[in-house]
Amino acid sequence: AKKTIISRDVTFDEYAMLKKVNPEGADSTPQQV
Repeated sequence: AKKTIISRDVTFDEYAMLKKVNPEGADSTPQQV
């Protein structure tokens, strides 16, 4: 199964972890689908 790419080097799973660690930082990260 392919992982949804949020940014160039960040996968959906990594993005979800970032939101748990730093919700504000993750939310402000530009999303490229």
